[in-house]
Amino acid sequence: MTRLIVLLAAAAAPSCGGGGAGPSSDGATARSTPVSKAIPCSNATPIVAPSWLPADLPLPSGAQATSDRSEGSRHEAIFAIPGTAEDVGRFLVTEWPKRGWALGRGDAEPGEVEDSFRKGSVAGEFKVNTETCPQPRSRLVLGIEQVSPSAT
Repeated sequence: MTRLIVLLAAAAAPSCGGGGAGPSSDGATARSTPVSKAIPCSNATPIVAPSWLPADLPLPSGAQATSDRSEGSRHEAIFAIPGTAEDVGRFLVTEWPKRGWALGRGDAEPGEVEDSFRKGSVAGEFKVNTETCPQPRSRLVLGIEQVSPSAT
């Protein structure tokens, strides 16, 4: 979890390179500014939150389910959440472990945070991207399935 928090902090920090340019291997000028993983703003209509979502897997205030793409024992939903991917990621990596959910190694870049999680026989993963909307908003894709208690 510490590694993901450090990654979240690095993703949220401004670039230290000042956006300067430098030569690339083919002699062209390359930008040192990191590429954002922001995605276009979705205007999906909210739906009722999926009943399969564990009650002890909280989402940030204002989260609205917009799609439930469950199939068989594999559940997947999309949520629209106020705030940036970094805001949502900080909430998830702080709140979920308090409720007994173990997180994986995780990964974060500007505009994107992803990780896996597990508790007992329930395992899943999430990926959250900042959407380019007038107000900061993120899209969370959350997948969950039942697994064998001994699986890693």
